[in-house]
Amino acid sequence: PVLSSGVDQVHTGAISTPDEVRATPTITDGKMFVGNHDSGYLQAFDLASGEQLWQAQAPNWGHSEMVHREGTVLVGYGNRTMGEDGIRGTGDSGVLSLDADSGEVLWQLETAGEVMPTPAVVGDSVYIATGDRHLYEIDPETGEDIERADLGGNVNMSHPAVADGMLYVGASGRTPNVLTAYDTDADDIAWQHEFEETRSMGDVPPA
Repeated sequence: PVLSSGVDQVHTGAISTPDEVRATPTITDGKMFVGNHDSGYLQAFDLASGEQLWQAQAPNWGHSEMVHREGTVLVGYGNRTMGEDGIRGTGDSGVLSLDADSGEVLWQLETAGEVMPTPAVVGDSVYIATGDRHLYEIDPETGEDIERADLGGNVNMSHPAVADGMLYVGASGRTPNVLTAYDTDADDIAWQHEFEETRSMGDVPPA
C-alpha cells in the first residue's frame, strides 16, 4: 500500500543533523523537513532514501516546526533570552518562507521578539505568536505584515491552536497570564481570559 507520506518505501535508519532537534519533523510530499536548534540549520531529506535534499540557515535558534504550505515551508526563529525592554528574544527574530524543493528563501519577516512557536496556517493567512507580545497575521505569498493583535504578554512556546475559525494562544507576563481567542474571520480578539495563579501560559500550547 502507498503510505500517507506519499512514498512506497520509507528510509530506515539514522539521519544525521548538525545539532539537536527540539521541534517535531514535518513529513509531507515525500520529504522530511527539520530544523536544528542552536545553529538554526534547516534541512530537507528525501523520505525514501534518507538523502539530504538541501540545507538552509535561519538567523537564530530553530525551535519552531517547519510548516508546509503549497510548495513552501514556513519556520519561525529566535531565542528565549529576555531583553531589558521586557521583550523575549535577543538578536535576530522573525519568520522565513522557503521553497520546499530547493530551500531558497522566498521572504523573511523580522519581528521585535522571538518566534519560537510554530506558525499557524488559516485559509490564506499565516499567524505567528511572538516574544514581543503580539499575534501577527502575514500574507504567505509576500511576507507582508497584515494585522497585529496585542496578546497581553510574551509568547514563549505556546503554539497557536486553530479550531472553527478561532485561534487560541497563551501569553505570559510578570502578571497576569492570558489566554487569547482570536477570531480569524473578523480579524479581531474575541475574548481574553486572565489567570492570576498560573505560572506560565506562554509555554503552554492550547488544545
